[in-house]
Amino acid sequence: MIGNKLLYAGLVVISGLFFLLYRGRLSFELLVFALLFPLLLLIWVLVFRWSLSVRLNSEQKTVRKGDTWHWNLEIRNRSIFSATHAKIRLEYYNNLSRKQQTMVVVLPIVPCNTQNVKLSFHADTCGIMGVRITEIRIYDPLRIFCGRKKLNLHHQVMIYPTILEQLALVPPPDNLWNENAEEYSKERPGDDSSEVFDVHAYREGDLISRIHWKLSARQDALMVKEFSQPIQNRYVLLTDYRMGTAEADGAVRLDYALSAMSSMIHFLSEEQLRCALSFCGTGKEFIISDEIASDTESLEWLHQLLVQQPVSAAEQERYFQQLQHFLMLYSQKESIILFTPYLDDALCRILMSLPLNGNIMVYHAVSQQETEHTGEQKVPYQCIPVLMNTKPGTAVPVADASQNGDGKAGKRGDVR
Repeated sequence: MIGNKLLYAGLVVISGLFFLLYRGRLSFELLVFALLFPLLLLIWVLVFRWSLSVRLNSEQKTVRKGDTWHWNLEIRNRSIFSATHAKIRLEYYNNLSRKQQTMVVVLPIVPCNTQNVKLSFHADTCGIMGVRITEIRIYDPLRIFCGRKKLNLHHQVMIYPTILEQLALVPPPDNLWNENAEEYSKERPGDDSSEVFDVHAYREGDLISRIHWKLSARQDALMVKEFSQPIQNRYVLLTDYRMGTAEADGAVRLDYALSAMSSMIHFLSEEQLRCALSFCGTGKEFIISDEIASDTESLEWLHQLLVQQPVSAAEQERYFQQLQHFLMLYSQKESIILFTPYLDDALCRILMSLPLNGNIMVYHAVSQQETEHTGEQKVPYQCIPVLMNTKPGTAVPVADASQNGDGKAGKRGDVR
């Protein structure tokens, strides 16, 4: 743009020299035109800038990690002017990685029209993905003047953790069902003879001891009882929602821990096992959600978790105190499953301080270079590694853009 200004200034100088050397009407008109034309271009840019309006929206408010979603950028031009080169500056970020990046979309603007620019994104980690449009720039045909219109458009999409199909989930086998429970499953049979789940016609292999003799006499056919399954003590899925200071793959580690938790919710809901989520709330105390019976019911509580910033290094001392208090209080009452991005010394000291009769399992994210946590000392918890398949490094969203106006097939916009 500076080069264009210098080039035009040289043209004005040449017009002036031409007028001095060859005085006449033509040289005078050329000089006047060279002097007045930039003023006309400036007016053109000011009117064009005033006539532009920009809106940002998205039909999707929640997506799963790895899915593609779209933000729609609506640009309305009420003037008769057009621009072949307009720049829109966007800033996008993910609160889990705490990194913000900038993208510039370059596109033409047609006169008296409304254009829709579709921005396609996907993210490699869960969290809150936000985009902010800060300004739009338009240029005159000679690119001498630039009209800047400041904008403050902002929109967010909640990205939920994905379900890790390859994760081997290992619920505590000796605590799935509670023999002393007063509540029984309505969905699945079991072996508790104190409660009848259903009856069916005799099939080869059924136990003779389970034949319902009174009903068989009335039905004139052998009927067999299906016993009920006592409902277990609920699982509490505890999230260690903190970010490391030195590791470059902190966001990926935390994302894998959250994905393992979502996988466990999915597994427990399919097995009709009761569970609840627990995490450190905004009041810096651990809270427990209502009982969750499906993936859908967990979304509201995952939203409350993801809107918070991960626990920073400065907050970890108080955070570990709250975590230790929570585990001491609930590890003997509930079946605790802890999902952590770091099985570091500080967390191990807390786990080692728990009573040996506590019921706790730990899922922790590990890279391929790390070894699984093992030890000969008897510990009150079981460790299961969650192998990260991605390379270390902060996940960065990738975007492209396409545009159209008046419902017609759109052209491809440049993304820089």
